[in-house]
Amino acid sequence: MDKYDNLQQLQKLKDEGSLSETEFEVEKEKLLSSNANSHPQSQSNTKLAFIIAGILFLVFVIAGFVTTISLNNDDLFTKASKAANSFNNARQ
Repeated sequence: MDKYDNLQQLQKLKDEGSLSETEFEVEKEKLLSSNANSHPQSQSNTKLAFIIAGILFLVFVIAGFVTTISLNNDDLFTKASKAANSFNNARQ
């Protein structure tokens, strides 16, 4: 049911006396404002979700690079320490 069908239903209820003029106007305003705002709001939520997903992706990529660099540096430090120890042992 689209908003025009709902408006017709509201008008019918008002014409039958089931709704007062005030109730009709209140319900009509709710109907029109909810339909007018539903589509842009969903687009806004979708954009926000994509932005958050992109940011999280970048955080994980950066964290992966930092971890890789850190592990490589630890490996280089271990190799340098072993080389220094070998050099010192050879001198003795």
